[in-house]
Parts: sequence; structure tokens; C-alpha cells
Amino acid sequence: MRKQTKIVVTIALTVVIPVAIGIGTWLVTQKRVAQADQSNMNLVELPTIEMTRLYLESSVRVPRTYSGTIRAGQTSEMGFNRTGRLVRVLVTQGERVKAETVLAELDTAALRAQHNELLAQRQGAEALLAELVAGPRHQTVAAARTEVADLEAQQSLARLDFDRRDRLRSSGSISAQEFDEARLLLTSVEQRLQGARLRLAELEEGTRSERIAMQRAELQRLDAAIERTQVEIDESRLIAPYDAVVSQRLFDEGSIVPAGSPMFRLVEQSSREAWIGLPADQITSLDVNQIYDLTIDQQTFAAKLHAVLPELDAVTRTQTAIFYCLPPQQEVPMLNGIAMTIGDPASVPKNDRASEETGRRWCELAPGQLVRIQLDHEIPQSGFWIPVKALTRGQRGLWSALVIVTDLPRPAGVPQDAVAIERRDVEILQVDSDRVLVRGDLHDGEFLVSSGTHRLVSGQWVQIARQTSEQQLP
Repeated sequence: MRKQTKIVVTIALTVVIPVAIGIGTWLVTQKRVAQADQSNMNLVELPTIEMTRLYLESSVRVPRTYSGTIRAGQTSEMGFNRTGRLVRVLVTQGERVKAETVLAELDTAALRAQHNELLAQRQGAEALLAELVAGPRHQTVAAARTEVADLEAQQSLARLDFDRRDRLRSSGSISAQEFDEARLLLTSVEQRLQGARLRLAELEEGTRSERIAMQRAELQRLDAAIERTQVEIDESRLIAPYDAVVSQRLFDEGSIVPAGSPMFRLVEQSSREAWIGLPADQITSLDVNQIYDLTIDQQTFAAKLHAVLPELDAVTRTQTAIFYCLPPQQEVPMLNGIAMTIGDPASVPKNDRASEETGRRWCELAPGQLVRIQLDHEIPQSGFWIPVKALTRGQRGLWSALVIVTDLPRPAGVPQDAVAIERRDVEILQVDSDRVLVRGDLHDGEFLVSSGTHRLVSGQWVQIARQTSEQQLP
């Protein structure tokens, strides 16, 4: 037994111990290789990031876009003032017309007949007025004077006869009847003489002024009636009040057009306006007669603010700002300090081909077209502007951002230019296309991971893709 035990011990010492030593040596070697591989892996697999410095804004200016529509300077519903039969239509839809162009005509045969009748009546009234002003003819006055002289002679004869009979009556030579006949004859002659004298005085005085005034009033009434018929004849022709395009034509020849019904819809050709609804607090930042940029179908137009309507729209709760297009070859005043004014005078050339082209394009815009203006809106709220792509979803519906920290211990094998990142919860205050205004556990001057946050976790070590002088870590 002792001999067998000695043999087993000898075999164990000669076999097991070298094997154990070999295994230990292999494990140490594998550990060193693994550490070297891990170190190389850290150098190769560290993700690359881009960063940006955070700046605390005490108040922010957020661009806001407001929409409106293009309108023609003038739009008219053209119609006749009287009912009539349409005899001529001279234009059609889509046709461009100049000012004073005749568009359509009504039948005027009845009006012209009435007009001629009134002219004839006026001639008669005018002749009668001339007769009244001229007074009686001299032959009529002479005849009246002759009648007065004849009656005066008859009066003298009648008085002589009466005086004779009066003397005879006192002596009883004649009867009472004969005396009465002589007396009544004298009275009759005297009364006829008085009437003749009054008629002569009337003829010599002429026509009464009241009758002349009445005839003149009749003449004026006929003049007014003639003028009214002439106006109706003139208004039987529709005439374009300005250069325009015929947008609608509602009746054809032969139709009976009711009074006041629209016949044409005209849209002014030479001017356009932009009507844009703006919040009441934004209106105060605008200056009348200054120039602003408007965007229409991705094209920029210069427009002058003409006026702001005083009332709020009941639906949109906005005030309407009216912008006028700039005519060609007009000098453009500059407004400093407002973001949406024209910053470069060369952007709206003066007295050159580009200015004429701008004015022409303005006038070619279709009414109803959508127009936009972008204005800066100042918000008294502090925060940090960060890119939208720097945000990641956090817990409980919050958002997070990754910032660079420099106070963490550096593990073995991590390169000296590598940095660690840390997650911070933030609250979104404003959204502006590709950036957002946030507040939270962020500090002025810190560095933010600006992209690639979806593949990073808090506490991870990363490498910076590039640095500028503004982005150098402390």
C-alpha cells in the first residue's frame, strides 16, 4: 500500500502540477489578449458625434407665417339701371377691355320717341313764355284806347242828356220814366268806361310776373324730363369704368335684363392687393407705407403696407392688413430693424428692367391666390434653442437631450480625446421648423449632442467628429 501510494504521488507531482501550471499560464495569456482586444475595440468602436454649444436666451424671436389672399384693386358687378331688351353684347368672358369701352346695349326705341315728344312740348312752352314776356301787341293796346275814347264820348252825351232831363223834370215837362231812363243810361256808360279803362291799364302794364314764373317752371320741368330720358338712353349702354378683364357674362342678346341685375363682372387689370389677417399684437410692429416681403408660390414680391382695418374679424379674431403692390420704377424706402423688410436695396431695383418685371408679375397674379408673410414674434421666455434631431423620447412623456460631461472618471483604454455623455430631461416651449426652444436641466455654455442621439445612451463614451474654436471643450 505504501508503495502504491508513493507511485500515485509521484505520478501526480510529475503530471498534474505541470498541467496546472500550463493552464494557469494559458489563462493569464488569454486575459492579457482579451484586455488588449478590448482596448483596441474601445479605440475602434467609439461612436462619433457632432456637438453644439448651448446659449441661454432671455427672450426669443420666433418667425411666424401668416396667410392671406390676393385681391384685385377694384371688382365691379356691372348692370343696367332699367329693365330692357338686350340688343348688343360686344365683349365675352376672359376678354381684356380698356376704360370707356362699350360692353353692351339695351333697346332705346321707346326712350328716343319719348325724348322727341318732350322736345316738341318744350318748344311750345318756350314760345308761350316768349309771348308772355313780350306782353300784348300794340294793336291790342290801341284798340283798347279807342274803346275808352268812345265810351268817354258816350259818357259826355249821356251826362248832357241827363242834365237836360233833370231841368225839365223840375218844371214838370217830362215824366218820371223819361228821367229815370236818362239817369240809368248815364250810369251804364260810366261803368262800361271804367271797365275799358281797367282793361287798357292791364294791357299797358303787361303780363303778370306770376304767370311768367309759372311758365318758366313748366319749361324747367320739361328740361328735367328731357334730361332724364337722355340719361336713360345713355345708361342703356354699359361702359367699362377702368382697364379690366371680363370675369363673367350673365346674359345674351335678346334677353330681357331686369333693372339692377349684374350683366358683367369686371376685375381690374392694373393693380393687385394682398389682404392678410394678423394678430392684434403683431399689428403694432408694422409701419404703414413701409415695404415688406410677401411670398406667393415660392416667389418673393415687395409690397407696401397701405392700411390696417380697425376691426377684428369675428371668425379668425385677426386684423386685416392691406398691402399694395409696388408699381414699376418706384423707389423703395427701407425700414430698419424689422426682419421682414427688404434688407438689400438691390433686391428691389429702381428704374430698371427688374423693377418693371416685378410690377408686371404683381399684376398677373390671380385674385384669390394664397399669399404669405413671415414676421418675427418676440416671446418674453428664457430657454435654449436646440435642433429637433437632438431630442430623444424620455420617461413619462417628457423629452430628453444628451450633453457632454467632463467630470466622469475615464476608464482604462478610453482615448484621451473621448468624452462621456449624459441624458437631461427637457420641456419643449416653442417649435420652429427644424429647431425647438426648450428648458430643463441645461446650463449656459454646455455642449449638446446635436445628432445621432438614437444610437447613444447615457454614460457612454464617444468621440467628437469635429471641433471649431467656438466648440472647444474647456
